[in-house]
Amino acid sequence: DDDDADDDDCSTTVSNLYDAPTLKATLDDALVKHLTDECRYAEEHRANDYKLAFGIGAFVFAVTAQCYPMLYGENRALVYTCLAAFVACACGLQYVISYIEAGHVFVGTKANGARIAVATGIERNSDVYTARFGTGKARHAKFDVTLRRSVGAYFDGAGRFARSLFVADVKSALAAHKPHSKSR
Repeated sequence: DDDDADDDDCSTTVSNLYDAPTLKATLDDALVKHLTDECRYAEEHRANDYKLAFGIGAFVFAVTAQCYPMLYGENRALVYTCLAAFVACACGLQYVISYIEAGHVFVGTKANGARIAVATGIERNSDVYTARFGTGKARHAKFDVTLRRSVGAYFDGAGRFARSLFVADVKSALAAHKPHSKSR
């Protein structure tokens, strides 16, 4: 059946074609899935671990300030300490997002030591999806290949994602990318 072939090409993911963050998230998820499942890169989770630690820390301090069994007035030092710690955790979280992760959706390493870093984006008031492929850690990645294409090339009129078209472009970009082994 031709319908079965179409089902393989267009995923069941239906996106609003006017919602750029959702379109970007769909493309990013497909990119990460391709890199981990088909290209066999192991994703590095260090930045996510830092974000999780800062987020949990902020939560713990907020709950402590709210729920610690002290009378109002006597808890002033505790509340101010928890507030300062909460702000420090929030600043740490923002630092990780802005300067360590720095817009990268994937940082990974193959078993042979080859590293890859991928940063993506959709320009403001545009439908152009950009994926930059580079080597090294996220913050210090050196990009050598850029994939730029309208999101309309990957979604049909109903908003269904054509994964095979996107993966073909990613494969072309990866073929042009020159991975380097991790130096010690």
